[in-house]
Amino acid sequence: MNNIPQNDKYCNFDIQLEKLFQLLGINSLLRLSGFRKREKYGATVYDLFRMLFKSCFFHNVKTVHGNYTSSKQANVETNKSTFYNFLSSEYNNWRKFQLLLAQRAIAFFSKLNDADRKTCFVLDDTVLERAKGMHVELVSNVFDHVTNTFIRGFTALQLGWTDGINFLPLANALLSSTNEENRYVEATTKIDKRTSGSKRREESKQKKTTVAINLLKQALSMGITADYVLMDSWFTTEPFIREIRALKQRYEYKGELYNLRKLYQAIPNKRKGDVICSAVVKTKGGIEVKIIFIRNRNVKREYLAILSTDINIDEQEMVRHYAKRWFIETNFKAQKQYFRLGKETQGRDYDNLFAFVSISSIRYIVMEYNRRLNEDQRSLGQLFRNSCEQMADIPYITAIDTLMQCFKNLAKDLDDAHLLKKGCREKAQQLIEDKLSSWFTGICDYLQRVFSTLILT
Repeated sequence: MNNIPQNDKYCNFDIQLEKLFQLLGINSLLRLSGFRKREKYGATVYDLFRMLFKSCFFHNVKTVHGNYTSSKQANVETNKSTFYNFLSSEYNNWRKFQLLLAQRAIAFFSKLNDADRKTCFVLDDTVLERAKGMHVELVSNVFDHVTNTFIRGFTALQLGWTDGINFLPLANALLSSTNEENRYVEATTKIDKRTSGSKRREESKQKKTTVAINLLKQALSMGITADYVLMDSWFTTEPFIREIRALKQRYEYKGELYNLRKLYQAIPNKRKGDVICSAVVKTKGGIEVKIIFIRNRNVKREYLAILSTDINIDEQEMVRHYAKRWFIETNFKAQKQYFRLGKETQGRDYDNLFAFVSISSIRYIVMEYNRRLNEDQRSLGQLFRNSCEQMADIPYITAIDTLMQCFKNLAKDLDDAHLLKKGCREKAQQLIEDKLSSWFTGICDYLQRVFSTLILT
């Protein structure tokens, strides 16, 4: 009787979650991804996965296993080591599972979208700190480009997909440093080199741009496509553009080579609107690209430059598409705040760490699928598909406002330019962050409503 949940909220959540898992075919996807019940498992793979998926939804989350030993939430008898054996298995192909899951969600979204809707791949990274993890496998000093400092931890590189309505994290890579001197602990040599775990460890020591290309190739090989690839300037290198038709930092314009600032000055006929100017230029390697300059409404002397390899794209359409890149920023914040990205394990094993990063993204995919299922009326049947208009894409003005949020270091820039009073930098930064948080709250309102009914008191 101890295995029977006593809390009505939990029972309802468990029933709804099981329905979602059946719609997405989670059990079959686990089998297709090489997940098998091993000798040291005390439960089925599906039951272990389901318990791990739910672990972030409880209030008293200290450890994953603690949710099922200190309460009546468990419905499967198992012991502590079972979870860690499952998470630390080098045979589990988490990336394939995540790609297959995203593929099914995208297939569902595509049925609800019009044929002319543009979709995008989005690339970005975030730093996962392990300040006390001196003995964690492959932990290293990695550069955090937000704080411009080196910290001990990992770089989590993520490839996402968006149609302007939903965002799905397709694949993750947990990167160490490419420099051996920056790594505190090397990868174990005790595992079979043919396994997914061995390949993950080799990948962790590769360059970020190289791994990004591999993630794109893997997504395409799974039949996931998009019209554009969106990324920030950290990925804009000449070899990277060549690989995905997708920069060095100098551009040929009217026979002369310019850096970005000089190019802005060289383009004539500046306009007074949000789009200041644009030009088709060539990189040093001969790749034709289109660059447009967007006005910063807060600091008129500043601008945001957007580059596209599609030189025929309309300026306003270019802005709308690039604004979708902001979805990955809200995704990272939601995963860290609600799905415990980087916080759910203190394990030292690299497979364990990679598993939890993947599980966080899988939670996001399932919740996005559930949100679209419940909020898009056309998902209710053919009658609504024929009578309802398509959910609105990002409007141009909204895209402009969204892009302005990219000025994260505005307070620092103002302080460096001596435009702030001495000692006011932190207050200015806090004000900017408050505004960003207010904006983000609207994006995540649905998640908050869902969680308020799921979290046990």
